[in-house]
Amino acid sequence: MDTLLTHIYKTDPVTVTAWATVAYVFVSILLFIISYRSLRLTRNIVSKTNRPFIAIDSIECNFSNEKVKYPPTLLAKLKNIGSLPARNVRLTLTGKVNNSSITLHFPENGYLSLFPNMEEPVNFQIENSQFIQAVLFPINPNEIFLEIEYQGITEEKYLTNNKYCYDLAYHKLIITDCKWK
Repeated sequence: MDTLLTHIYKTDPVTVTAWATVAYVFVSILLFIISYRSLRLTRNIVSKTNRPFIAIDSIECNFSNEKVKYPPTLLAKLKNIGSLPARNVRLTLTGKVNNSSITLHFPENGYLSLFPNMEEPVNFQIENSQFIQAVLFPINPNEIFLEIEYQGITEEKYLTNNKYCYDLAYHKLIITDCKWK
């Protein structure tokens, strides 16, 4: 009884070469697929970690009961905590007040740019007395939303959403939610 190896040795050398080539192509395709998936995963990891991250370092308001200044302002300090510069940075402040809302944009014309570890103070002047009265003397819980849109060195757009509410006991804004996209 012939074994498989003796059968292969007795067959035509062209047939052996053909089967070896088929096996080689199969292994090569398998290695290509594995390499492609590994490269895609590496690119995904690098793009998620090497990007700008804009965060609100601190937020202050000067419209508490004791120290109202006119015009009332909301000072937000932005900081790029990512590893790449951020460009086309635009902030949108939306205040939800008793079923109505006001929206402010900064900068009004144009955009900001932030390098890594760079801070930028942003002053919102709030001239809506209904908004201030609702924050100082809330009947219903009021919320303030800060949305930051920006780009990195590519054309991909990023978004940071922060949600705040006004703490009457300490007369300051406290963050209730933060999301990066």
